[in-house]
Amino acid sequence: MTRQTEYTSDELLASHDYAEPLFAGGRRCHGGFVDDGTYVSPRTKGRVPAIEAWQDQHAEQFGTELLGVPLETWPEPYPNVAQSRHLIEQGIPEPIIATLTRIGTVEGFGSVIRNSVVPDLQRAFAEEVDGTAMAHLHGGLYEAHARDEAGHGDEAGHNEMWFAARDIAFENPVTEDETRRMLMRLGVTGPSGVPPDPAAVRAAAMANRVLPDDIDFDLEALIERMTRLLLIEISAFHLFAWAETLLSDDDLVAGNGEAARLVS
Repeated sequence: MTRQTEYTSDELLASHDYAEPLFAGGRRCHGGFVDDGTYVSPRTKGRVPAIEAWQDQHAEQFGTELLGVPLETWPEPYPNVAQSRHLIEQGIPEPIIATLTRIGTVEGFGSVIRNSVVPDLQRAFAEEVDGTAMAHLHGGLYEAHARDEAGHGDEAGHNEMWFAARDIAFENPVTEDETRRMLMRLGVTGPSGVPPDPAAVRAAAMANRVLPDDIDFDLEALIERMTRLLLIEISAFHLFAWAETLLSDDDLVAGNGEAARLVS
């Protein structure tokens, strides 16, 4: 049977029918619980089978495995679980609270992916691109990612969910806004808080490009941006494991494990 490889935006943005929504820290979070009590992430009803179909199609057409980055090649977070536990036990939770705040802040920036430039992909490839993940970037995939990260409507995204986990575990600590600092670290703004000139940034990137000039520069920028995003998500996997382990210790943090369950 031929698998579906063409999807509408509505199909890629569709969520499962939830028996119960997810609430945490007084906020309606995204996703929910199905009839058997299993939590199911948002916008995965069509997106998960679509990704599986595109991966299978790629392997069949090119006879190669997908390129991946093994999770174990990425370093563990700093401070690690043991170090973080020691800091909290010594009455110094501020570095851990700041880390959770930074994670939530960076997650919130994920909404800008919906503004990414996608070149004329068919013009850039010899192969047919219809029915591929690339062809659906602005057909639902980027928008789904943006909503996952920064929320949509009355549903909190990963940013607010990290803040909720922090507030549950550390009982609503007074925190510093990390937005300006993280924008500077990501190169979005300079020390003065003013964004760099887009034309100057593009010119510098083109002067230092890696691929040959006959390949569309916007395609190279797209590949680089998505590769960086992949590495961010691999780093996030380790941060999730770190946070879940740390916040599940009832002797260490408040909330009776609720913060760790939210991370999970």
